[in-house]
Amino acid sequence: MRTFSFLVLCLMGFFFMACDDDENRLGDWALGSAWPGEVRNQAVCFVIDDYAYVGLGIGINGAEYTNFRKMNLNTGYWTVDSVAPFPGKGRHAAVAFAVNGKAYVGTGFRVAVNWGDEQYNREYLYDFWEYDPSGTTTEDGVTYQGKWTRAADFPHQDSASNNGGGRRDAIAFAFDSEEYPEYGNYGYVGLGRGYNDVVYNDFYVFNPNTTTQNEDGTSGVGSWSVVRSSEGDGYIGNPRYGASVFIVDGSAYICLGAEDGSTRSTENIKFTPDGNGGGIFELMQALTEKPDNKQDADYDRIPRAYAVAFTSNAGKDGQTYGYIAGGNTNYQTVWRYDHIRDRWHQVENMASTSTPVGGVAFSVRPNGGNYTYGMYTTMGGSLDQTTNATLSSQSWWFFPDIKEWRGNDYTNTPVGQYRYGN
Repeated sequence: MRTFSFLVLCLMGFFFMACDDDENRLGDWALGSAWPGEVRNQAVCFVIDDYAYVGLGIGINGAEYTNFRKMNLNTGYWTVDSVAPFPGKGRHAAVAFAVNGKAYVGTGFRVAVNWGDEQYNREYLYDFWEYDPSGTTTEDGVTYQGKWTRAADFPHQDSASNNGGGRRDAIAFAFDSEEYPEYGNYGYVGLGRGYNDVVYNDFYVFNPNTTTQNEDGTSGVGSWSVVRSSEGDGYIGNPRYGASVFIVDGSAYICLGAEDGSTRSTENIKFTPDGNGGGIFELMQALTEKPDNKQDADYDRIPRAYAVAFTSNAGKDGQTYGYIAGGNTNYQTVWRYDHIRDRWHQVENMASTSTPVGGVAFSVRPNGGNYTYGMYTTMGGSLDQTTNATLSSQSWWFFPDIKEWRGNDYTNTPVGQYRYGN
């Protein structure tokens, strides 16, 4: 069983070359199988075994979705299976992570809507739900794959005075329990923003092996506590929202995001778990240019918010790198992160003609091979989307360390075409 972080679940690396022309930007973006559902923005994603699940999100005219679709990671194609619909309120800007074969989905935001039969106020949400793919759900005579169970509410402010009291635009991640058994079965959620423009810089750990009494009287799976190190320290970064996160070599790298409406975060923070729900946060090199340092001459082009992130080890050297792409600033540029050297390198720009803001990404391991590739899907060009302006159903593969071939930018590319020694 493999679990990957939402967000959604992320990406980057290698050394930087000051002369950064097209010849140095290797990587091939290839059009994949189109998202089969209603187009949407700011969905969530989680991976369990050989499937990536994508759902929720906001669509045309403020539609807040509750449905999910899944992709077979061995083939790169969406399946026709009916995944059980999310039982909570439809929402976007939520988070998701998978732990020990089950997924946990929660928080998020609903825009105010007043048209037709749809009328509700904006709301910041804090409820969480557990998804078990081994169960079944029957509604109105239809049997769906998977079962949802109420989980412990995310820690929140008083809901009566804060439009629901929850948060949106947070990030979430978890570590593969088979690859990192020493870390235990925990999920991590933090950052984001809430009512009255509050921006958070906290982090919480979720323990699924407990139960919690929610404030509405329901019993929720799991419990939340603040992430602490052995020295008692917590998260060390500034408040931000719309950040990205990827996991490489046993550590999560938290990067990008916005500190307010105009300030993009330049922090890159490494988190390494201690196996007991805590861990160490470390500041890595900031995404800014330093005087007399050619290595970071273009680092000011990296900061952005609402980017997608993924990892891949399919490059020529077999090393796993993190990648970031899209976002609402410099969105066409794509960057690779080398965690060993703590350096970023620009790779091939995105091939998509749409503006990829608020999409989701995950890593794909075709046919059980040894190499993972990045893929992102369900994207749009405007947050809190309420029109049909730029929402897209495109999905895109990223293949490292090869020259971009424009011929696959417009036709679905079977992943088996790229073997890299598989």
